[in-house]
Amino acid sequence: MVQPRRMQLGKIFCAGLLVALSIACAHDQASAQLESRSTTKIPAEAFTVVSGDFNGDGRQDLAVTGNGFSVLLGNGDGTFQSPVIYSYPLGVPLAVGDFNGDGKLDLVVGGQLGSGGSGGNNVNVLLGNGDGTFQAPLVSPANGLPTFIAVGDFNRDHKLDLVIIDDPGYVSVLLGNGDGTFQAPSDNSSFPGPHWIAVGDFNNDHRLDVAVSGFSGGSMNWGIFLGNGDGTLQPALIYPLDYTPGSIAAGDFNHDGNLDIVLGGYFAPSDVAVFLGNGDGSFQPSANYGPAGGGVLVGDFNDDGYLDIVTDGVYLLFGNGDGTFGAPQLFPVGRSVSWMLVGDFNGDRKRDVVISDSILGEIMMLNTGVVNFSPSTPVSFAAQLINTTSSPTTVQMTNTGATALSISSIKISEQFQTTNTCGNSVAPGASCAINITFLRRALVRTAGWSQLLTALPRSHRSSRSRGREPSSGLRPPA
Repeated sequence: MVQPRRMQLGKIFCAGLLVALSIACAHDQASAQLESRSTTKIPAEAFTVVSGDFNGDGRQDLAVTGNGFSVLLGNGDGTFQSPVIYSYPLGVPLAVGDFNGDGKLDLVVGGQLGSGGSGGNNVNVLLGNGDGTFQAPLVSPANGLPTFIAVGDFNRDHKLDLVIIDDPGYVSVLLGNGDGTFQAPSDNSSFPGPHWIAVGDFNNDHRLDVAVSGFSGGSMNWGIFLGNGDGTLQPALIYPLDYTPGSIAAGDFNHDGNLDIVLGGYFAPSDVAVFLGNGDGSFQPSANYGPAGGGVLVGDFNDDGYLDIVTDGVYLLFGNGDGTFGAPQLFPVGRSVSWMLVGDFNGDRKRDVVISDSILGEIMMLNTGVVNFSPSTPVSFAAQLINTTSSPTTVQMTNTGATALSISSIKISEQFQTTNTCGNSVAPGASCAINITFLRRALVRTAGWSQLLTALPRSHRSSRSRGREPSSGLRPPA
C-alpha cells in the first residue's frame, strides 16, 4: 500500500532570495543524496556541534561551541532559529546527555584555556530546563584541559559518566553522581597522543570500552581501552599505523554482532580504513577506501539496513553489509569544516548531516534519497522592485532511482509562483523542471516555503538499520 506523504521542500529566503529544495519519495532502498539546504551563521566561530531535542517539541536542535556557546532550536524542516548565545567562558569539546536523570537533555562542555583558578582543567554541565534554555554551569575538576568528551555508563550504575581526553595526554573516566557533577577522574596514560575517541563494547562483555586514535611525535596509532565495568580502563591495546590518523568511529559493518572500526586520515583527502572486529577486543587488518575526508561518522543513509560511512568533504561510502564499502561519492560543501554530526533534522526518517564550519557556520545537508536537484545549493533571486515579479528561476529535479517517482502535488507559499514539467510521475533516470518566480510585495526580508506531495511506501517509512551504531558525532581533524 502506498501512503501519500507531505515532504517540505525547504525554506526559501529573500535578500536577494534563496530557494532551498529537498524531497523524500517512493524509491528503491539503495540510493542517497546529500545536498546543502541552509546555512546558519554563528556570531562566534563555530566548532563543535551536538544535537538533541532540547525543548521537547520532537524536533532536533543544535548546540555549538567555539569562542562562544550557542543553542539553535530546530524548525523541524532542516532549518534553525537564530542562535541563543550563552556568555559563559567555556571551551570547545561538547557532548549531550541527561546527567541528572530528570528526563531533560543537558550539555557538558570542557573548560576554557586559561580560565579560572584551574586554568580550564574542568568539565562544565549545563542542566537543561526542558524549554531549550540551560542553567549556569556545574563545574567538576579534571586533571588537565579537556580536548574531547564522550558519554557512557562505565560502571553500570545507570548514571551517565564521561570519558575525556585531557591535555597531558590522558584518557580519563569521570563517574557521574547523577546530579550533574562528577567524581575525580580515573586517568589512563597508556596510549601515546590521544586525539579522538569512540565508545562501544568491543569484546562483548557488556562493559563499555573506548576506541582511540592519535599521534605524538613520530608515533601514530589507534587502540582499544577495554573497560573493567567499574569506571576504570585497562592498558590500551595499541595498533601502530604508518600514517597520521584522523577521527575514529564504530559500527557493526558486517552484521556479525561484533563492533568494527572506521578510521579517517588526518591529512585529507586520504583513505579511510575499516578494521573488522573479532569480538574479543582485537581486529583484522584494515581495508582502505579513498579518497575521502579525515573526520568519519557512520549511519544508514540509503535505508538498506547496512551502515554507511560519511566523512568531511563531504564523502559518502555506501556499505555492502559484509564489511566492504563502495567507492566514495563526493558532495562538496564548506570552507573550513571543524565538526560534523548525523541525524534526522526534517522528520523524513532519513539520515542528514550537519557541518560545523568555522567560517560559514552550521551547514545543513539534507538527505534527498534518489532525488537529485540542480543546482544542489540554494538558488538566488536578484533584488527587485516592490510589486514586481522576477524572471523564472529553474531547478531541475532528476529521479536517480530504479523505480518511478510518484508526485501528487507541488505547492508553494503565496509570495512565490511555480510551474513544472514533472506531471504525476518521473521515470527512473528522467528529469523535470520546477520554475519558480518571486512576487516582491514589501521591503522586508521574506521567508517562504515550497512543498511537494509524494507517495512513500509504508514499508520504506518503517525501515530500520540492522547495524549497531554507537557513535553519532565525532571530531574531524583540526
